[in-house]
Amino acid sequence: MKTDWQTKKLSEVCDFYNGLWKGKNPPYIKVGVIRNTNFTREGNLDDSDIAYLEVEKKQFENRKLIYGDIILEKSGGGPKQP
Repeated sequence: MKTDWQTKKLSEVCDFYNGLWKGKNPPYIKVGVIRNTNFTREGNLDDSDIAYLEVEKKQFENRKLIYGDIILEKSGGGPKQP
């Protein structure tokens, strides 16, 4: 690590949000899900096979991405659970 860098806990510099699920309260909105399989070996995003999930619109509004956001995906999904 460079000498002029600071060490901080992730919780001091970012927010954490759990994944989205359909939920019980309409209205719903269909959103694209970026998965590990959507990245090429070169690290580029391949959007030719994006999965979609219907989630509560209210949940989605609270999790919109903004420029500069970093997304980490952790999933135990399957064909019916992207």
